Amino acid sequence: MIPFQCKTACAALVVTSAAVAHEGASGIVAQRMEAMSEFGDITQYIGDMYKGRHAMDRDTIGDAARLYIQHGEMIPMQFPDTVHSRTSGNTEALDAIWDRRQEFEASAADFVDRSRELLAAYERGAEPDELQPLFYTVARGCRECHDDFRAEQD
Repeated sequence: MIPFQCKTACAALVVTSAAVAHEGASGIVAQRMEAMSEFGDITQYIGDMYKGRHAMDRDTIGDAARLYIQHGEMIPMQFPDTVHSRTSGNTEALDAIWDRRQEFEASAADFVDRSRELLAAYERGAEPDELQPLFYTVARGCRECHDDFRAEQD
């Protein structure tokens, strides 16, 4: 269960980031932007836990792993090869997603696999310090995919 403070902080961040990043986005583009914002918010929160900015809560890490798996499995479906998906709103999706589709889907599958490893360690009772390298492996997967498939942000 994500602690109340995290839920409140993450909700505020999602609303704020959604209002800016999702301006002009609709349909599948808005849906994937919202999911990615949720990824970013919880990832930032956990990163801050490891930096001592929030109280350490291993259950938040387990909840995040479940979220990563749930949304991660949907990533390929959130990028259909349509004009709307490629060009709607403020999409940051690069054509590389569709031009190198197998590589994109492999990257998403790798992200889910990394997330499953994190969840398995959590479910075995691993402590936060043992979960940290697995968490950072998941976070690195986000960055690697963004480096290849997302336009640079201003």
